[in-house]
Amino acid sequence: MSKRLKTSLNSLNPRSSNTGEDEDDRNPRCTVYLCKRSIKNNEASGSSSSSGHSGQNVPIAKHWVLYFDWGYYQAHYEATQVDGKLEFSKGKGEPKTPGFTFTKKKLKTLKVMPHTVDEAAERNRFNGVDYSLASANCQHWVIELGERLGIQMPEHQVENLVDAVAKTALVVGVEVGVGVGVVAALSSLKKTKKN
Repeated sequence: MSKRLKTSLNSLNPRSSNTGEDEDDRNPRCTVYLCKRSIKNNEASGSSSSSGHSGQNVPIAKHWVLYFDWGYYQAHYEATQVDGKLEFSKGKGEPKTPGFTFTKKKLKTLKVMPHTVDEAAERNRFNGVDYSLASANCQHWVIELGERLGIQMPEHQVENLVDAVAKTALVVGVEVGVGVGVVAALSSLKKTKKN
């Protein structure tokens, strides 16, 4: 893990200045939520600029985020595509993306400290791998983080991931197929006009 990321994670964890002990050492219970939002074509297809914020919405595919609420402290964890690689990040509070609304579903109440969640996120096997809609995306990352913390995604959630990958691949394939078909038809029309 880079020194910059470790410093960033440490700065997001709560500290109690009055007693000198961590808040999370006194009350490690938290509620875990799965948050979802629509994603954009470039996020779904794996082709994006480093920011990953341009393109049209793909309503059949969702970006997943795990949100942890300790009562006195909230944080969210997610993975996004950066330069073709899957990279995780942590933020304070609930996840927010301008122009999007997240849905939130309670998964489980855990007895876990924030630094334990940080460590599980840092050790996620999808960190730094090549992004792939079918085998290494934000949903795979969230499922892995959940499993490391003893959270099993509801079975229908995992099935929906498979369906979303298939539907998104179909949409991307149809868009490419239609584009190729239009180019071929125009090319054929030009040749017909010349003869």
